[in-house]
Amino acid sequence: MIDFLERQIAVIQRENCFYPEKDDAFSPSQMYPEYPFGEKTLAVHKNMVYEMVRNGFLMLGLDEEKAGTPEWNPLGEFIKQGDYVLLKPNMVLDENRIKENGTECLITHPSVIRAVLDFVVIALKGTGHIAVGDAPLQSCNFDRLVNKHGIKDIICFYKKQKIDIDLLDFRMVTSQIRDGFVEVIKTKEASGCVEVNLGSISEHQNNGSKKLRVTSYDPDEMEKHHNAAKHEYLIAKPVLWADVVINLPKPKTHRKAGMTGALKNLIGINGNKDWLPHHKRGAKTEGGDEYLNRNLFKKAQADVQDMINRKIKEKHCPKQLKTMSRILSLAGRVTSPDSYSEGSWYGNDTIWRTIADLNRILLYCDKNGFLQKEVQRKVFVIGDMIIAGEGEGPLMPMPVKKGILVFGCNPAAFDTVAAEIMGFDYEKIPSIYKAYHKNAYPLIDFERTEIILKEDYEYKSKHAGSFLPSSGWKGHIEKNDEKNQMCRLP
Repeated sequence: MIDFLERQIAVIQRENCFYPEKDDAFSPSQMYPEYPFGEKTLAVHKNMVYEMVRNGFLMLGLDEEKAGTPEWNPLGEFIKQGDYVLLKPNMVLDENRIKENGTECLITHPSVIRAVLDFVVIALKGTGHIAVGDAPLQSCNFDRLVNKHGIKDIICFYKKQKIDIDLLDFRMVTSQIRDGFVEVIKTKEASGCVEVNLGSISEHQNNGSKKLRVTSYDPDEMEKHHNAAKHEYLIAKPVLWADVVINLPKPKTHRKAGMTGALKNLIGINGNKDWLPHHKRGAKTEGGDEYLNRNLFKKAQADVQDMINRKIKEKHCPKQLKTMSRILSLAGRVTSPDSYSEGSWYGNDTIWRTIADLNRILLYCDKNGFLQKEVQRKVFVIGDMIIAGEGEGPLMPMPVKKGILVFGCNPAAFDTVAAEIMGFDYEKIPSIYKAYHKNAYPLIDFERTEIILKEDYEYKSKHAGSFLPSSGWKGHIEKNDEKNQMCRLP
């Protein structure tokens, strides 16, 4: 059954869908036959999201023989009793950097998390362990995020029901933004991490490791972990311990990757951002992908930025360096024929490699972090596009109300469909089309045309239309033809 499910993607859309209030820990508003916690726990206000999650499982035909009965167990196809199940939402930041745009287009909504968790509980039948975890941006206030949006309330609800569940912050390092620059303020052993070295299997092998960078992070730390001898990541132990990972992305535009969906969501399984290559220093003609054309001011600004990032590690950064960086950045924008910077454009040839590496780790690394030939854990994806994000994502997206949830088993197939919903061409998004390339550790083993698409729309006319790309991808990501259509089922 799972082999067939691997190729299926279900898309469900509801008119005037809205997220429920966090009262009652996002419980369902009606008593479904399989609901395990009784009528007294039902929500007072309507919960359309819960119903959509149920309908998505029904569309995929999960445990359809028992659908509508108290014994219905749709996730039993993936989860067996005693399993360790990890839910990986997108919890990137506690607030949108453009505050008026809100967080509903920024993070996986907790109502989606809650609905999925109920079906995980049903599948485990009182056994095993559940974790909800992510490594958001280092400057994210995790406690504020989980308290403000009701995620903590969900965990408390399950603990009252005697469910074995944890809420985990995977980060080992947190930081704050001061004077426009990142300052590391705290180091902690969040839930514990494992160093996973992909070596020559890494997509970064022979990719100019000395140039690899993450904006505002120490380049020396990066080179310790990505060099000619190794390519390693700091993976949260619960990710490796998991028998099943339920990936809950918030699809939206992304300045460096074009779009973020299921594949990109795995950036959040790594405990320290210094280990995550995001771009290569310099112009395209110089072997970098930070920007397109050579520019002396941009090059000088990158030199100063490297100095700043090294000084931050030493807890000392002269204000003069920060001022110089700002002046050089402005001069670069004024004098360069292109406006790109920090790898935030369609020519970024680095971030997709990091994304592919992390997805191979999830699929093929065992509980101790060693690469194996066989897939080590099951994956299921549910994407929250009830309100998605466009424009300057992932940190400053604008809300797009789509009323959509997307379901699937394969992250690359999921992202292919999510890109189409956004009006983008997956063949113009490296993190997606590169996933289809043949590899000893494949991320997908079927072609795009073999994706079986099941759709349930209440208002198809509103489904059409492209999302606004980020400025660095505008004109380079939009879909402009109808080639390679997926197989659609009624």
